[in-house]
Amino acid sequence: MSSSGTKVARRIVADALRLNWSGIEVRFAIRCTVGVALPLIVSALVGQPLAGASAAYGALVTGLASRQGVYRTRVGAMLSAGAALAISGFAGAVTGPYPAANIALLAVWTLVFGVVASLGRSATVVAINACVAFVLFSNPPYDVANPGFHALMVFAGGVLQMLLLVLVWPLGRFRTERAALSAAFTALSHYATGLRADDLGLPDTQSVAAVSAALADPQPFGGRAEIAAYQALADEADRLRGTLAALATEQHLLSEVGLSAEAAAVRSAGHEAGRLLDDIAAAVADGRVPDRHPGDARALDAAIVELERLSSANAPYVADARALAGQLRAALRSAAAAASGGLSVDEPAVRVARFDVAKLRLLVERYVANCSWSSIYARHAIRLTVALTIAVIAQHLLPLAHAQWIGLTVVLVLRPDFSSTFTRGVGRVAGTVGGAILASLIAAFHPSDTAYIVLAIVFAGFGFALFNVSYALFSVAITGYVVYLLAFGGAPEHASALDRVWATLLGGTLALVAYTLWPTWSRSRVADELADLVEAQRRYVGHVLRAFAEPVLDDAAIRASQVAAWRARSNAEASVDQMAGEPVTPRGITVRTASGVLAATRRLGIASLTLRARVARITGAPHEQIERFSGDLDVALLAIVEALHSGAPPSPLPPLRDDQIALKRVLTERGDPAVEVLVSETDLIVDSVETMAAVLARRAASASG
Repeated sequence: MSSSGTKVARRIVADALRLNWSGIEVRFAIRCTVGVALPLIVSALVGQPLAGASAAYGALVTGLASRQGVYRTRVGAMLSAGAALAISGFAGAVTGPYPAANIALLAVWTLVFGVVASLGRSATVVAINACVAFVLFSNPPYDVANPGFHALMVFAGGVLQMLLLVLVWPLGRFRTERAALSAAFTALSHYATGLRADDLGLPDTQSVAAVSAALADPQPFGGRAEIAAYQALADEADRLRGTLAALATEQHLLSEVGLSAEAAAVRSAGHEAGRLLDDIAAAVADGRVPDRHPGDARALDAAIVELERLSSANAPYVADARALAGQLRAALRSAAAAASGGLSVDEPAVRVARFDVAKLRLLVERYVANCSWSSIYARHAIRLTVALTIAVIAQHLLPLAHAQWIGLTVVLVLRPDFSSTFTRGVGRVAGTVGGAILASLIAAFHPSDTAYIVLAIVFAGFGFALFNVSYALFSVAITGYVVYLLAFGGAPEHASALDRVWATLLGGTLALVAYTLWPTWSRSRVADELADLVEAQRRYVGHVLRAFAEPVLDDAAIRASQVAAWRARSNAEASVDQMAGEPVTPRGITVRTASGVLAATRRLGIASLTLRARVARITGAPHEQIERFSGDLDVALLAIVEALHSGAPPSPLPPLRDDQIALKRVLTERGDPAVEVLVSETDLIVDSVETMAAVLARRAASASG
């Protein structure tokens, strides 16, 4: 094996076996374990162990699905998972006694659900567990049982788990919103305290995106006054993000022109603001009124006074520092209101969300669009279908007592991308082998039905608690859970542990070989993901620039385009990270090129964010020059998008630098410090676009050479 291959292998093993003990989730584990325990205990009392095992299986998977979504969206994910499990289990149990029909239907099932992964994380959870249910219910004790009744029990277990989740919502007191907002303010604190002259970074987007998702799906049992308080906190976080980005840009520019004292004063204001942001984050997380630390507020005021002493009173960075202090005071008030009953509101009651036909249509269109050879999800579905079909055929041919674990392992290991497949593969195989050996050793002592119930509940609890700690440890727990669940339901689980271990090793090997023989590398979609990011930024910065020239601010359009840009950035960064971990030399776009484009989009993003923070404070800006610059910028970014899609060098760009110089000349003649941001940020925008064009031109030249 080459040195690069050895390095990749070591990284995969390290990632697979890494332990994140901070990921233990006790509340989540307790709630979900109760949902698993109730059907097992009730079924034991009424003498229907297999029915209880079915319901408990549905409760386990639906409990894991409850990690997706927020409120109504989480209920939707759980009900979808329960329904998919029930239907798949019924289909597997009905065809289980007929191998040819079972294998043929499984192939169709896997093809359909393999493409479902293109619809997002929640859909992926549903798709994977639907295939697992089909394999599981195709084997004893289910293939001789009443399939309709047990499918109903699976769904009932899922509904029970969903009801338990809904019942704790009134007790949680906006726990989801508080966690998301606390993470957002913590991220803002890290950004504020990390301002440096040599690092023009972009504030975290994932935390604010999580806040947007939480507030878009409001707490069903929350009062309007409380929801309004949390929305006010989110609005303040958004404004603080823009102001901090503006200050970051300004301290960078001050350092570049030699005004080091002013730059240091800006950084000092950011550091002092970070302390207050930490106070807000801690208070929101605990659901309490923020502690008042007069020293922190005085330190921020002192930093602003020093900045005022060093600069003109009309300097934009002084105005931004003052705005920062005001926004922090407003955030403190909103945090106090959220902890003490909310804000008084006069708006009409929030309408209950209705079934969104348009959203369903978009999902169908996305699914159909991914049913093509060019889609990595379609290729993943085909690869999974072939591997699983081979696994099930081997199950019928090999003399193993637990041969169905071959197919189960294939489904749980194979993913559309290299990193997830191999990292999860190593973790899954190691965890399943360890869990199978442990569970079989305990089962060899022939526990009673009561002991099997207790063991299944304990292992389920460990599985829920360890989900975010380690996939290998999670696999140990879930393997033990399935073993004891089936033993309680009537399966012969006293057989040799060696059979189960061999089946797991065969399934894991088959999954990894299938991916190796027909890989789908992230490099194939990185360019398109970057193009989507640049396109989203084109729309966002276009809305922001037009806001300087138009009399009415279209805040809704700006906000929607900003959220789309956040989502596109997350996707692009994830794809580049995955490509960097692949053991192949990328063709077309390289890691270096992709990283260069990403870095340029960050500078474009911080310029857009800074401009967005200043729109409300600038009036009478020169419309003609702004519109010319905005129009040429739109053409230039479209050229970048096309170059990313095609792999060709970008078309000749419009004279953006000339536009920016003309705009600068007009603004300089106005002598208004309040509009200096248009000079600095349009300069940064031009630099970002020219950098992207140069990086892509270099890539094209290298490819042709």
